[in-house]
Amino acid sequence: MRRVTKKTTRKAPPRRRAPRRMPPRTVMMLGGGGSLLAMTLGGWLFWPTEWLTAQQATLEADALAFSAEIGLRIDRVTVEGRHETPAEVLIAAVEHEVGEPILAVDANALRLRLEELPWIRRAMVERLLPGEIRLTIEERVPMALWQREGRYHLVDRYGDTMPVADVSKYAGMIVLTGTDAPANAQALLALLALEPELGARVVAAQRVGARRWNLRLDNGVDIRLPEEEAASAWRALADLERDEGLLDRDLVMIDLRTPDRLVVRLSPAAAELRRTPGDDT
Repeated sequence: MRRVTKKTTRKAPPRRRAPRRMPPRTVMMLGGGGSLLAMTLGGWLFWPTEWLTAQQATLEADALAFSAEIGLRIDRVTVEGRHETPAEVLIAAVEHEVGEPILAVDANALRLRLEELPWIRRAMVERLLPGEIRLTIEERVPMALWQREGRYHLVDRYGDTMPVADVSKYAGMIVLTGTDAPANAQALLALLALEPELGARVVAAQRVGARRWNLRLDNGVDIRLPEEEAASAWRALADLERDEGLLDRDLVMIDLRTPDRLVVRLSPAAAELRRTPGDDT
């Protein structure tokens, strides 16, 4: 018998439908809309910068005005540490008046303005709400006059020159000369203070070779201090003055630069008398 084989028929897989394409006109319309959106956003972000800045300034001004209306306004300015700085100069530096919003005061900017004034070395500014501005200042302390190129400059205790035009008020201070004299003035005055009675007689000091000092006393006698052990030499001179009245003699110079040795120079008149003693000598 013949075997009959049954044929099986395979079904073809379903055809996938191609995605529907948008008509070119639609694409063009969306593209144009996107460009319009980008142009709109770009104009909003970049074009009105000045307008936004002006609006922000207006809002800030309105906020400050409102803060003053509810009580946050300047009603007093207090100052601690003022001695030489004129009150009107401080008031001008504040740049704000009573009644203005206290929140408008930039404390750091005010501090910098104060520290630019001739007499103020350091300043602290506090806004004490609701209405007080407190200024705490450290004024410079004049220590000496520095003579340079024919002009006198006021020097504070830190060795800094002060921008004070008229120094006639301080004519009685010690006068310093020498390039690095201001920077070493504090150490010099500390040395002179070891013997205050003798130190009070020093009217001028010359810095020599950035190493040591020559002093001028009120009677015109010059004192040459050593580079090292200047304090010991200064105390020795004070002892001689107390014990023997050395400075009452007719001298023009005392040299203390050699350890354990005192060198003096007589005035011309005294030297002449030593060369030609009188009949009763």
